[in-house]
Amino acid sequence: MLDPSAVRVGDSLVDEVVEHRAEILVARRASAGKDLLPVLVPRDLDLDATTSVVAAVGSGPHSELAAMVAAAIGDALGVHARMVCAYDEASGEARVRAEATIAHIGELVMGLDASTIHFDDVPGLLEGEGDGTLLVLGAPGGSFLQRQFLGTGARLIASAPVGAVVVRDAPGRVFQVMGEPEWLGRHLPATEAARLHERTALPVVDQGVVVGTVLQRDLLAAADGTPVEDVMGAPSLVSATDLLLEARASVSDHDVPVVHRERLVGLLSPSVMG
Repeated sequence: MLDPSAVRVGDSLVDEVVEHRAEILVARRASAGKDLLPVLVPRDLDLDATTSVVAAVGSGPHSELAAMVAAAIGDALGVHARMVCAYDEASGEARVRAEATIAHIGELVMGLDASTIHFDDVPGLLEGEGDGTLLVLGAPGGSFLQRQFLGTGARLIASAPVGAVVVRDAPGRVFQVMGEPEWLGRHLPATEAARLHERTALPVVDQGVVVGTVLQRDLLAAADGTPVEDVMGAPSLVSATDLLLEARASVSDHDVPVVHRERLVGLLSPSVMG
């Protein structure tokens, strides 16, 4: 195993990845993650025989992840890793586009050797590679049958000397960037809550369920003996599995409670939303 801290998924994939703040999923099929997080799918992988790693990159949505994974595997195995961007048109414009692609990815994955190559058929991409070459490439598009039997990716995988790792990237989710949960009990005196907590806003929780949100300024203005529930407002919530792009609309100046299966699991801070 490349990462000894890996966790085996139990009965619920969603619950496991939220609980462990998962960053990536290793699965048998690329569809296993259902776009919840990036997925790696090993295909006929022989790490013991691997002497080099090649990431096949292009303009697709998964190429950046492919380059990152290739670099990580190369570091873990102590072998050379690089990326190749192929073009199948003889025109200079095609080569320029390929060079622009590897230049862009190279800014994200520093230190990874890169080259472009012109080829006439799919297996030609790996011509000249050694018998210990491991291929990393993005999950192909098209229908299931095309991907399995007819697609470019399937033919590339078949030509990989010691197997392949197929990757599929996914947009960021709230659970990957949320902070640890903090909350107030509804019956806690507001003056005591103001003394104990310095956040500008905190969720109010009853038996694990968020029942309101209270602002620090309202806690400070409350009269002695006033319970938190008397100064709280309606909660604004985001789900742990929400897309970060969608969650931005709910985050302004204050931390927002993050819930999963109706229970508080974290706080989403404006500072992590960019």
